[in-house]
Amino acid sequence: HYYELTHRGSGDPPLQQNQRVLPEPNMHVFSATMNALGQAGKYDLCQEVLEKMIESGKKPNAMVLVSLLSIYEKNHEGYRALQVFRYVQNAKCTRMNIFV
Repeated sequence: HYYELTHRGSGDPPLQQNQRVLPEPNMHVFSATMNALGQAGKYDLCQEVLEKMIESGKKPNAMVLVSLLSIYEKNHEGYRALQVFRYVQNAKCTRMNIFV
């Protein structure tokens, strides 16, 4: 339903009085969601949110990547943190010099 609400075209029927159109999530929303999931120990769901973000065409920025690294570091999830570093390498994130 989320996709339907956020991707309305001009030919779509008007919204009913009690319907709301949700804004499309931005990096802050993705980061906050992943932080909450990470704090709850839901690392697989955290990964799913990241994958959905990438699938939607949004490239994780430094804020999202640092949030993930922080979550994984605090919870001794070294393998997952390594995956984030590999993503940065594979994506050729040349502006990600924050990791140096």
